[in-house]
Amino acid sequence: MTELAQEGANVAICARTATTAVETAVHIQKTACHEVLHRALDVTDSAAVAAFVPTLKVRLCLVDICVTNCGSPPSNIFKNTPPEARRAALDQLLMSIIYFARESLPRMRRNK
Repeated sequence: MTELAQEGANVAICARTATTAVETAVHIQKTACHEVLHRALDVTDSAAVAAFVPTLKVRLCLVDICVTNCGSPPSNIFKNTPPEARRAALDQLLMSIIYFARESLPRMRRNK
């Protein structure tokens, strides 16, 4: 995100906690000399993502790129991983991408 901001892009980020969102935004802003919209957001919550993405148009005008990176679930060997942990990993890694794509792609298509 820093590189995009350095190139002049308007950048919005979200993080699991407000502290992380603020710290990351401050780092990008200091490095790129460019304001960063930031929010605490649970990317595994479809409704939260659906509420977040429309705010981007209000603050940034357009959504041209959507980059998702939610980290990774705790590491464990398969036989020791309970089904609920597998489901949580799927929600974190896959469903968060689907939620952002569902909300962002129609807006990006309208930008053409």
